[in-house]
Amino acid sequence: MDTLSIVALVLIAGIIGLGVYSYRQTTDVTPVVTNTVKKTPSTPKLSKARLTALTKAQLVEKGKELGVKVNTREVKSKIVNQVHKAQ
Repeated sequence: MDTLSIVALVLIAGIIGLGVYSYRQTTDVTPVVTNTVKKTPSTPKLSKARLTALTKAQLVEKGKELGVKVNTREVKSKIVNQVHKAQ
Protein backbone atom coordinates (compact mmCIF):
# COMPACT_ATOMS: atom_id res chain seq x y z
CA MET A 1 0.00 0.00 0.00
CA ASP A 2 1.22 3.41 -0.74
CA THR A 3 1.33 6.30 1.72
CA LEU A 4 -1.75 8.03 0.30
CA SER A 5 -3.92 4.94 0.93
CA ILE A 6 -2.71 4.68 4.52
CA VAL A 7 -3.45 8.37 5.17
CA ALA A 8 -6.91 7.97 3.66
CA LEU A 9 -7.66 4.93 5.84
CA VAL A 10 -6.49 6.76 8.98
CA LEU A 11 -8.70 9.75 8.11
CA ILE A 12 -11.72 7.53 7.45
CA ALA A 13 -11.15 5.65 10.73
CA GLY A 14 -10.83 8.97 12.57
CA ILE A 15 -14.05 10.32 11.09
CA ILE A 16 -15.93 7.13 11.99
CA GLY A 17 -14.46 7.17 15.50
CA LEU A 18 -15.45 10.79 16.00
CA GLY A 19 -18.97 10.03 14.81
CA VAL A 20 -19.31 7.12 17.24
CA TYR A 21 -17.88 9.20 20.08
CA SER A 22 -20.26 12.12 19.51
CA TYR A 23 -23.24 9.74 19.14
CA ARG A 24 -22.44 8.09 22.47
CA GLN A 25 -22.11 11.47 24.16
CA THR A 26 -25.63 12.45 23.10
CA THR A 27 -27.32 9.13 23.91
CA ASP A 28 -25.67 8.28 27.25
CA VAL A 29 -27.04 11.35 28.99
CA THR A 30 -29.14 10.55 32.03
CA PRO A 31 -32.54 12.26 32.03
CA VAL A 32 -32.88 15.32 34.21
CA VAL A 33 -36.12 15.80 36.13
CA THR A 34 -37.15 19.41 35.68
CA ASN A 35 -40.78 19.22 36.70
CA THR A 36 -40.44 19.12 40.47
CA VAL A 37 -43.29 20.28 42.65
CA LYS A 38 -42.44 22.39 45.64
CA LYS A 39 -44.90 22.18 48.46
CA THR A 40 -45.70 25.49 50.06
CA PRO A 41 -46.41 25.47 53.74
CA SER A 42 -50.11 25.95 54.27
CA THR A 43 -51.25 28.71 56.55
CA PRO A 44 -53.64 27.66 59.28
CA LYS A 45 -57.30 28.46 58.70
CA LEU A 46 -58.61 31.37 60.67
CA SER A 47 -61.99 31.14 62.32
CA LYS A 48 -64.71 33.64 61.51
CA ALA A 49 -64.16 35.24 64.92
CA ARG A 50 -60.45 35.75 64.15
CA LEU A 51 -61.28 37.13 60.71
CA THR A 52 -63.82 39.50 62.21
CA ALA A 53 -61.09 40.85 64.50
CA LEU A 54 -59.06 41.92 61.46
CA THR A 55 -59.51 45.30 59.82
CA LYS A 56 -61.04 45.62 56.37
CA ALA A 57 -57.62 46.36 54.88
CA GLN A 58 -56.17 43.25 56.52
CA LEU A 59 -59.08 41.18 55.19
CA VAL A 60 -58.45 42.51 51.68
CA GLU A 61 -54.78 41.57 52.01
CA LYS A 62 -55.69 38.10 53.28
CA GLY A 63 -58.06 37.73 50.33
CA LYS A 64 -55.23 38.62 47.92
CA GLU A 65 -53.02 35.98 49.54
CA LEU A 66 -55.75 33.42 48.95
CA GLY A 67 -56.36 34.56 45.38
CA VAL A 68 -59.80 36.04 46.06
CA LYS A 69 -60.80 39.40 44.65
CA VAL A 70 -62.51 41.22 47.48
CA ASN A 71 -64.83 44.15 46.85
CA THR A 72 -63.79 46.77 49.38
CA ARG A 73 -67.19 48.46 49.15
CA GLU A 74 -68.91 45.44 50.72
CA VAL A 75 -69.72 45.36 54.40
CA LYS A 76 -67.10 43.72 56.59
CA SER A 77 -69.23 40.66 57.38
CA LYS A 78 -69.55 39.77 53.66
CA ILE A 79 -65.79 40.16 53.22
CA VAL A 80 -65.23 37.91 56.24
CA ASN A 81 -67.52 35.28 54.68
CA GLN A 82 -65.69 35.47 51.33
CA VAL A 83 -62.27 35.09 52.91
CA HIS A 84 -63.44 32.30 55.22
CA LYS A 85 -64.88 30.36 52.25
CA ALA A 86 -61.65 30.79 50.29
CA GLN A 87 -59.49 29.19 52.98
